[in-house]
Amino acid sequence: MASLIDYDRQTRTFSNWRAYSYQSPDQVTAGTHFMGISSVEKGVYTLSGTGFVSGAIESSGLATVVRQTDGSFGDMTWVELDPPESVTGVSGLPSANSVYGNAVVGIVLNNEGSPVSYQAEVNVGFQLSNVISGNVGNGVAIVGANANRVTMNNIGTSFAGTAAVPNRGNGILVTNRASGNMIGGQGTGGNAPVSYNGSTPVFVRPPQGNLVSGNRGNGILLTGGATGNTLSGNFVGTTPSGTAALGNGQDGVAIVGASGNSLIGTTFQQNPFVFYNVLSGNSGNGLRITNSNDTTVWANFMGLGANNATTVANGGNGLLVSGTSQRTLVGGPIPMGNGISGNNRHGIEIRDSVGSFTSFNNFAGLYAFGGAAPNRLNGIEITATGGNNVFRTCLVGGNFGNGIHIGGRATGVQIEDTSVGTNSSISAAIPNYGSGILIDGNAHGNAIGGFQPSVETRVHLSGNLRYGLEITGKAQNNRVFNSVIGAALGAPNPIPNGLGGIFVGPGTANTIIGGAQPFMANRVLTNNGAGITISGSSGNQVLGNEIRDNLLDGITLVGATGTTIGAVGSGNAIVSNGLNGIAVAGNSRGTSIVANSIIDSGASGLLLNAATDLLVGGTAAGAANTIVTSVGYGLLAAGPCNRTRVIRNLIAQNALGNVNLVSATGITYVP
Repeated sequence: MASLIDYDRQTRTFSNWRAYSYQSPDQVTAGTHFMGISSVEKGVYTLSGTGFVSGAIESSGLATVVRQTDGSFGDMTWVELDPPESVTGVSGLPSANSVYGNAVVGIVLNNEGSPVSYQAEVNVGFQLSNVISGNVGNGVAIVGANANRVTMNNIGTSFAGTAAVPNRGNGILVTNRASGNMIGGQGTGGNAPVSYNGSTPVFVRPPQGNLVSGNRGNGILLTGGATGNTLSGNFVGTTPSGTAALGNGQDGVAIVGASGNSLIGTTFQQNPFVFYNVLSGNSGNGLRITNSNDTTVWANFMGLGANNATTVANGGNGLLVSGTSQRTLVGGPIPMGNGISGNNRHGIEIRDSVGSFTSFNNFAGLYAFGGAAPNRLNGIEITATGGNNVFRTCLVGGNFGNGIHIGGRATGVQIEDTSVGTNSSISAAIPNYGSGILIDGNAHGNAIGGFQPSVETRVHLSGNLRYGLEITGKAQNNRVFNSVIGAALGAPNPIPNGLGGIFVGPGTANTIIGGAQPFMANRVLTNNGAGITISGSSGNQVLGNEIRDNLLDGITLVGATGTTIGAVGSGNAIVSNGLNGIAVAGNSRGTSIVANSIIDSGASGLLLNAATDLLVGGTAAGAANTIVTSVGYGLLAAGPCNRTRVIRNLIAQNALGNVNLVSATGITYVP
């Protein structure tokens, strides 16, 4: 018997204890002598051992144990070693004495009892089992059956796997409450297709998976209450290389009315994507989840080629979650995120009444830890109304549309600690062709920002061709906080958005940018336009933010009513912007500018252009704005500014003068 156990030297405690022994085929309990252990591949342990029954050698073999996501050790697989007499020169049962990876050294005793040494290398590569193609119905059907395994087959293709020989139905059908079935397997064969922590990529097709391509229906369909089934290591919609399309006629994998199933491409203890499913090249979506709860999707490619260097587009989305689906988990802590890029529609789309969806550490529009692999529409498309839909620590860049679109009547969406428009180190732009995030339609009650940093400390909306954040249509009651807009991680260098930082457009209402508490502040920096523009919108709040070094105005207000720019104790720092600190035009009824620091503006600190019904400063303690060291005027007003009041502000040390009201009418100014 052997035991695997973790020991913590600091606490002197043991954990994850698990014992292993050989079990003979006739179920007789055997003694096992393990004599070697190695861990060439992260999270995978190989042991050499010999099993004894009644004191005699029963079997010698290579045992493999994979560490599970929770840190525990998984079940043991045993590959029996039986070196042929033609190799060793003697007949007899071997022992297994030493191991490195999948290579074992041992001895065989000849008839005189003299030992003869041998070395065996277990072939862990793909070995084709069956070609299941050209059938009138499905290629494989698992109907109400449990605990089966479908592995190493070509389903829907020729023997070589390079041409379609379609099954007229689905490649694989799992239905009628079938459970506990494994489609593929979790052997890696040494596969490590992405550069991670400085590693050199090694691309090997996962040896236990199936090639499911060229079928007229779905590649794999789970339906009819099928539950507890796992897909690992399969190429669905590609040729055997995983880099060219041989698509299925519908979706790569469809999960419809089947809850509690998983697509698993690694465990937490292993490297990314080591036994990934590659769901690419299909006519429909790479993966569709409809009316199905509790689906787990870890470390797969949808739209990317298996080598992480080519795109093999699905005709639809990379991932579509629809209907009433709840509690879908897509990705997890590194290394469990997915690559969902290169598709003809969106990378990820969630719609209908989908709720409690989590996207964690996924790449949308990028190769995994690499450059642009654009989805042709948006990186992420969200119209779901089910609430509690969270996107956390994702990288969304390079898409031909927006990075993330929140539209329709979407509500309860949270974008946390995600970078939109940059590379994985958040140091350079990989722009989305639209805005980083677009919120429109009647989307309401959504939040951009969070406080659960991992490798990404905040939301970053930088490097996009339009705005970092754009809010239009009738969107209302949305907020953005604790985000960086227009700069790199830690803001050491600019990554500007092309048209400006934040745009809040006509018809929108009640957007909150920042907050009263310091930890809610945004940093809106170095954008190629205004830092924040609010046009034709009402009921907004801009509180406690740093708005610095933008090419045009720090804040532009045009017809913004009922809007609060700063408040006592939560004013904005508006510093070194290229034009005015704040520029206001048009009807400003109910809008106030209070307790802000407006410093080093490239033109005037505060420009009022026919701005009516506006309050600047006030009589309350702490309400005064500080407007200093502008290149132009501190306050410049022009045109009819009826019922606008500028009261008790500190305006000093501005180059052209502190206050110029010569061209203004209807304004009240109290020093």
